[in-house]
Amino acid sequence: MFARQVVIVAYPRMQSLDAVGPFEVFAAAGRLSAAGGTTAGRPSEAGYRIVLASLPGGPVTAASGVVTRLRPLSATTGPPGSEASTMR
Repeated sequence: MFARQVVIVAYPRMQSLDAVGPFEVFAAAGRLSAAGGTTAGRPSEAGYRIVLASLPGGPVTAASGVVTRLRPLSATTGPPGSEASTMR
């Protein structure tokens, strides 16, 4: 199976937990999937490829002052298997 890409889009002055919380949830789901978890009695699909991005890319400062350097959103889109869709 293939990993599903999840793109979390950040923006200036956002609450950092609005990005970090979902990142942690999908990371945990990916770990459970890799450990052989099941979904509704069926084996889970491969995990998740999680990407943090912003519209222009570059540094984004959260409301708390935490600065994160992110890739541009345009670099995260593309058909499955394309270079853009497999960036980390």
